[in-house]
Amino acid sequence: MHNYIFFILLLSLSGCVSKTVPKNMSKIKEVTTLKQFEGCYISIPDNSHDGNSLARKLINVTYARSKKIYKVCFKVVSKKNILISGHDSKGIILGKNELSLGKEIQIQDNKLILKNNFGLPLPKYSNAGVMAAFTSEKSFYTLDIHNNLISTNSNSAVGAGLVLFFPMPLLHSSEYTYRYKRI
Repeated sequence: MHNYIFFILLLSLSGCVSKTVPKNMSKIKEVTTLKQFEGCYISIPDNSHDGNSLARKLINVTYARSKKIYKVCFKVVSKKNILISGHDSKGIILGKNELSLGKEIQIQDNKLILKNNFGLPLPKYSNAGVMAAFTSEKSFYTLDIHNNLISTNSNSAVGAGLVLFFPMPLLHSSEYTYRYKRI
């Protein structure tokens, strides 16, 4: 009987939550215009060694190509558009993307917010089994008082998995905050 209760609790409480924040986080600056983001930032955050998430997120370059990006630059091209480009250490542009206020981005609560991405419940396969989940991703950017770029990415998923032939409800939530130095 106790084995059944343990198994039912295991099935009903399957989930994961994680959060990462830089050490010595500075105060956030008031952000009201795209012009405030204009400038270049080192593309690898000072509180991570896992890669180049800024370039992959904003420029849509491949993982292999983003590893070569040394800096990411923001340039306002009109009142409602900002051009984001990734450069190697010699200044050669490896990728660029133009974002528009009202379409891909918005400024709200002192943050530059990328529009939400929602995923359909498509099956994902792993060594342990199959998972189908609804996913949501939100990314926003702001500046600290030293004009460094602060990036926060939050992800969540709700779904079900088939683990070792047993159906299991799954919940996932994570939030990662990175600081990119302005150069």
